[in-house]
Amino acid sequence: MKTIRLIFLLSIVTFSFQAFSQQTKEEQKSVQQTSVEGMVVAKDFIFRAQTAMPSRGPTQQLSYGYTLAVTPGEVSSHLPYFGRAYQATINPSEGGIEFTSTEFDYTVKNRKKGGWDITIVPKDVPNAPKLYLSVTTNGKTSLRVISTNRESISFSGLIEEKKQD
Repeated sequence: MKTIRLIFLLSIVTFSFQAFSQQTKEEQKSVQQTSVEGMVVAKDFIFRAQTAMPSRGPTQQLSYGYTLAVTPGEVSSHLPYFGRAYQATINPSEGGIEFTSTEFDYTVKNRKKGGWDITIVPKDVPNAPKLYLSVTTNGKTSLRVISTNRESISFSGLIEEKKQD
């Protein structure tokens, strides 16, 4: 009889713990979605690239430090480039997708199944690429870069809040 009571008590405790754990996960997901939405709407985030997918060639795993930083007044890109260029640059150090723009168009559209599509078009940088970000509610992001003088390239990674210095 004692063992039946013990088993019954343990099953109640286990069920209660699972219900509490599930509720906590849902709350965390809701908080994360609200945080990501706030960053997207406020134009204040950093995209950290983890993988580069060029139009030709294999997928490249990237080291830490390749970013696209967005603030209400500035877009700053420090991303690598793998692929074919239709027009060679004069300076070999300008091989990546490196620019800073203070005049740009930023549009956000809600996706049907949650998340956002962001389009960024710099206006004050010569030959600046168009940037298309697809952001999910948990912060996973894909970035497609389309340029007039290079093949397109895509990146995958995460967006996160900018750290205050």
